Amino acid sequence: MRNYWTWALLMAALFLISGCVPKQPTIQQESTGAESIHETRVVEPKEEVVSTNAGPIAGQAVADIQQETSESGGTLSEWKETMLTATGAESEESKTTAQCESLMAKKIEECSKHQGWSVDNAMEITDFKTNKHYEFQDVKRQDCPGTSPTDKPPYTIHTDTAFLDAQSDNTRATSYQVVCSINCNWWDCTSDLSGVWEGDYTELSGSSFCKFKEVGSKKFIISMKDDKSFSGSTQYSGRTSVTGGQHCEGGANSGTGTLSGTVSGTKVSGMLKYSSISIPFTATLAGDTLSGAYAYSTDEYGSTHSATGKFTLNKKK
Repeated sequence: MRNYWTWALLMAALFLISGCVPKQPTIQQESTGAESIHETRVVEPKEEVVSTNAGPIAGQAVADIQQETSESGGTLSEWKETMLTATGAESEESKTTAQCESLMAKKIEECSKHQGWSVDNAMEITDFKTNKHYEFQDVKRQDCPGTSPTDKPPYTIHTDTAFLDAQSDNTRATSYQVVCSINCNWWDCTSDLSGVWEGDYTELSGSSFCKFKEVGSKKFIISMKDDKSFSGSTQYSGRTSVTGGQHCEGGANSGTGTLSGTVSGTKVSGMLKYSSISIPFTATLAGDTLSGAYAYSTDEYGSTHSATGKFTLNKKK
């Protein structure tokens, strides 16, 4: 029998690609005697977190599906025909191969109904008498709009896995092992920003005769209106350094305002309003960190005042 630890390492690598650690399955073993077929079946874990989303959000952009499929050692059709001739349609090898095919197709169909998802399915068949070996792997992934696989997800990843293994007695004239692992991971593409976000900001601004640099702290208090829009208030305070003519002034700087905007996956965009100034901003959500930037211009005392800034906020627990 092929070294089990090789398969254990393979499954670990597959789950690292998928971005999460699998649940440990419950293994049931059956043996009907020394000359009979030994079969291992893994009971699939039930989902612990229930999603209330049946599919992509209405009106939301859909990201492209990324896919990579590899096959070596022949084709599955060829191996199925060879095993059917050698072991029969009722053998555990033939049955397990059919079950693997069916379960892999089923998990792709189920997983792809979610907003963000990935599948990593693999099958391996070995003929110990000839040392011939077949490998198949199918990887598919669809990320939330505006995100990539390298983004740190701000959402919970749900996992559904299965593992099937049929091993015939290797003292027989023909001896095959059929193994497959089926891995489905899925997540929602909506992010709840509700809460208090605090952090630092830096703003560089100036007019025709004054240059400012503000360094201080920001606070956002956000409430989600629905699964795509939010509103709230903002506070800022800090020290201002200034260069320029005699009409330029520096010192402490603070104020309050309002904010509103929308969220799509990890991308956030909105508007800050301080007094009569409206400041558009964009930000990226990575876990409990919100990093953003903004730019604006306004007329003050007959002179155009422009500014660019950036901020990094962390959600308070």
